[in-house]
Amino acid sequence: MPASTQASIALLHTAMVDLVLAKEPVSAPVVAALRAVPRDLFLPDAGTEEAYKDDAVVTKWDVYGAPLSAVSRPSTVAATLEQLRVEPGQRILEIGSGGYTAALLAELTGPTGHVTTIDIDQSVVHRTHACLDKAGYTDVTALINDGYFGFPLRAPYDRLRR
Repeated sequence: MPASTQASIALLHTAMVDLVLAKEPVSAPVVAALRAVPRDLFLPDAGTEEAYKDDAVVTKWDVYGAPLSAVSRPSTVAATLEQLRVEPGQRILEIGSGGYTAALLAELTGPTGHVTTIDIDQSVVHRTHACLDKAGYTDVTALINDGYFGFPLRAPYDRLRR
């Protein structure tokens, strides 16, 4: 990727985080996570500018055109992360997977924590795997499972995000 493209993406990323912070004042760890995780890598079918807007982005539709899966808007995610009060070393279960929030959670839990993200939709989990791998979050576990049942094989969890 050309340096000018990388610089443009970095500017868009910075502007998105600054906009989120203007809407949702959050703690330093959440700010650091937002600055560390490149949202565009979790939205490969969206344009770069769309990826860095403070909007939810639909990633899957049903045969009638209704949304089935989306990556949540960054300000909503930031507020949720702040409310969760995630600490380094914690074990987190995320129900409903897109990868972006799981990567943010991985930043917050650090190398001694663990994030498990589950979704009932196999294609969503496959896309999540691909996005997490591309972004370098290979330690996040993404699994196909019904959120109603959680994922007891990795329990106990310190936090649950739905």
